Amino acid sequence: MTFHDIKAKSRRDVHRTFAVPCVLTTVDGTFSCTARLHGRMVLGGDIAGEGYATIVEGVSRVVFNREELAVLNAGTAVAPVRGDRVVFSDYFAVGQPAILELDARDAFEGPIDEKWAVTQYLRQTPVTATMAGTGAMTGESA
Repeated sequence: MTFHDIKAKSRRDVHRTFAVPCVLTTVDGTFSCTARLHGRMVLGGDIAGEGYATIVEGVSRVVFNREELAVLNAGTAVAPVRGDRVVFSDYFAVGQPAILELDARDAFEGPIDEKWAVTQYLRQTPVTATMAGTGAMTGESA
């Protein structure tokens, strides 16, 4: 077994263990699949010497399994593109999905993972009361 084989098996195991069901909507249709949602911290700072970690920004990414994407559309590959949506139902709580819009695909990192940065991170939450006394669904950006 080569190092490449070991790495591919490990990535399959990680995806199988940590992936959650989601719905991917592309121009080709809507597909049920699994993906992993990642939050990564990016430390930024200024060059004026006032401190390095002055900005801490969370960067959300979605990781798909290429082998799963290859057979989603009746045995043909689904290729996500910028602007496609991924919905993780019941992500925050029952009835509160996370809705993500794909922005940029990360550099190719092997045959297993396809990583996407997201631009929109919406949370649908029920509003219990408003000034008019009616309930509604609102979108929040996080």
